[in-house]
Amino acid sequence: MVSDTTANSATAFEHPDHSYMEERGTTVKIANISPPEHINTLRRRGYHMALAQYLGRQPAYLDMYKQLNRMGMFIIVDNGAAEGVPMEWHDVVTFANLIHADEVVMSDTMKDGPKTLELAKSIQAENLISPNRRMAVPQGSTWEEWEECLQLLTMYCDFTSIGIPKHLEGLEGGRVHALEHIMTGEYGYFNIHLLGCHGNPIREIKTLKRFGFVRGIDTGAAVAYAQHGILLNEHDDEVVLEHKSLSWDMPADAEIVLQNIFTLEQVSNGL
Repeated sequence: MVSDTTANSATAFEHPDHSYMEERGTTVKIANISPPEHINTLRRRGYHMALAQYLGRQPAYLDMYKQLNRMGMFIIVDNGAAEGVPMEWHDVVTFANLIHADEVVMSDTMKDGPKTLELAKSIQAENLISPNRRMAVPQGSTWEEWEECLQLLTMYCDFTSIGIPKHLEGLEGGRVHALEHIMTGEYGYFNIHLLGCHGNPIREIKTLKRFGFVRGIDTGAAVAYAQHGILLNEHDDEVVLEHKSLSWDMPADAEIVLQNIFTLEQVSNGL
């Protein structure tokens, strides 16, 4: 849990060695994304991703994350860009503060490094929340653009976490390449969070957690597959598993949702 204290302005940045270096191991935390209908299944989970566009539209969704905050859970608030509904930074911060979120995903533009950097510089100038609550998301349609965006973000902005978008799986090497690039330490050390699953969630979690320094990944897979009556299996990385996208309105069997959450947790914990 965090307070809503706003940081003092700063013009020079020295990125410290952040906590992910202390979290090396074989596990990765899962932030399950769920519509309000199944939000109670997340109550005992410690790592969460809330979607800002629904915090403002669904009181039950907002109230649940307020409860999770009071229970001491770690909460990240996303900005809506990946769902095609990017919200104004001021509004994202407002909702994040309502639930006392620990971290907020900075504004970004999908696959556009220059625009993402422009938004980040504006966030830096406004300084609405402290740097230790900011997650930057380097963007680009090529590896060259993405790497340049990452480099410039670390030069001109202050933040403690990096979010790696799932669309990078469409580039050669996927997010494995991104993690290999980050782990050189060239830009400093940050908490690393993977934004969503691009394809087979079991295979992606098993592959990406091997790096040992990935703090977490968010996914709506537990509910999305339950909406199609599909029970996930820890060995699904060995089969062709058709990707299913989360629907905010489609019903799902609660028992399948819960079992899918358990399966994702087993995979993330290496059990």
